Amino acid sequence: MRKTSRTQSAADAFGPPGRPYLVSVSDPYDNVSPWHNWGPVPVTGTTLASSLGVVGRVVDATAKRNASRRVKTLKVTSLSRGQQLTDTVGGETVRSALGLRSTWFSVGILSLQPPSPNPVVKPRTRVTLSGVVRGVAGAVVQKSTDGTTWTQLRSVTTPGAFQFGVKPKVTTQYRLATPDDAAAPVRIRVAPATLR
Repeated sequence: MRKTSRTQSAADAFGPPGRPYLVSVSDPYDNVSPWHNWGPVPVTGTTLASSLGVVGRVVDATAKRNASRRVKTLKVTSLSRGQQLTDTVGGETVRSALGLRSTWFSVGILSLQPPSPNPVVKPRTRVTLSGVVRGVAGAVVQKSTDGTTWTQLRSVTTPGAFQFGVKPKVTTQYRLATPDDAAAPVRIRVAPATLR
């Protein structure tokens, strides 16, 4: 997230009608400020949900901007008891709840979802995982059988929603990660192999 390189209009800052002469203009001197770049600020889905009062597991968030290019509203999508829910929260509310320096921020998404339902599977059974990657660079899918050592499984080269299949031999965790951060893992439970 970063501080603005553009001023905010009076109407966007304080609401209509504002003053017609206090409009949003380019601010070429903003990079002098030590707070010109103030991110990234990693926020988990759990933190976002609890801070904004969102019910369920957050799976996506998209920002709508005002004329001053600040976040006017944040649309948060969550899953609760098999239902998809949508909450729209004001940008200033998001800034205050998360302790951000301004409403001039971008939202990056790393979201990986387990299959529904998420049963215990037999070894080498194909399981389809779905995810969303948006607004971040260098995203990869990683896997771990012990929860501490992670190895890269594949890169995510196209932003947006995607699916991929895995065939774990033993109980395995999967997650989306970048060089700077990682999303919460998804655990696929595998039943012990039986000898015949």
